[in-house]
Amino acid sequence: MDRISSIFEKYSKLVGSDQIATRFALRIISEHLNEHGPKSILEIGAGIGTITELLIRELPTAKIVSYENNAWCLSQLVKNINQKQVQIITSHKSLLQTTESDFLIIDDYLDEETTFALISRIKPESVFIEGHRRRQRLYVMKSYKKMGWKINFKNYRKSFDSNKGGCIIIKSNSVFDKTFIYLSFIYLTLALSEIFRIRAKFSVRKLLAFKAFYKS
Repeated sequence: MDRISSIFEKYSKLVGSDQIATRFALRIISEHLNEHGPKSILEIGAGIGTITELLIRELPTAKIVSYENNAWCLSQLVKNINQKQVQIITSHKSLLQTTESDFLIIDDYLDEETTFALISRIKPESVFIEGHRRRQRLYVMKSYKKMGWKINFKNYRKSFDSNKGGCIIIKSNSVFDKTFIYLSFIYLTLALSEIFRIRAKFSVRKLLAFKAFYKS
């Protein structure tokens, strides 16, 4: 069994495993770590420790700061990981006092103001956003844009074992700024999601009943 599978299997058997990162997400992070070798990492939403353990195993000499403010998750996190390499922070104030991070991992929700305050402070070279968090993607992209940084964006769709991956946003030195294209795409997907959400409230039966009533 490879390292990623062993971590996933371990955490999938623990209480609270319904919200852990998928194998797919772990593979994405692992590949990025191996390619870029960040020296410092900030993880938002450590949960019960799935991604945290991956970071410890993949980069045993890196500085890892993990943020978790849910009391139950925090109690499980400290049980599940080797804390010697990880600095665990639990307050919003401590989060915004973080001074450095080459690689930012977001597996929770941060509002737009907090996202910009954090990114403008730590200036991460790359950001991984777990799952389908479109608004979080938007906030990160806008934060980079406010700082005048160009970006590359890689969206990871479903794999053979999961439809929940994530995306990586990386600082780019390209002469071409694609940020507007990426932002437009995010705005479009958000608009479509809202349309589908509203449409889901009205069943076909209700629409037909309304149409029949209107005709009568």
